Amino acid sequence: MSTPRTQPSPAGASTLAGKTGVSYNPYSMVACPCDAIVLRRTRYSESSLIVVVFTREYGRIDALAKGCRRERSPMRGHLDLFSREELLVFERERSGLDLV
Repeated sequence: MSTPRTQPSPAGASTLAGKTGVSYNPYSMVACPCDAIVLRRTRYSESSLIVVVFTREYGRIDALAKGCRRERSPMRGHLDLFSREELLVFERERSGLDLV
């Protein structure tokens, strides 16, 4: 009886995809729901922020929150420092930043 062979993980595969058990596809983003605490906020552009969050499942995550500084954004008041939020983090393979 032979055991099934597993595919080697591609170079640069992220830790989020490995922990959720989702297979690797370089052309799609993996969505990871998590409960997070906001540790740092940095202005990125007129309407975006770079946030550093900490989760129990994945540890520290650096993410880009696009459009959250807009006046009518539904995320506008949710990414304050030390706030505990339930976030949906989208893993991006080409960048070191994930998306919130």
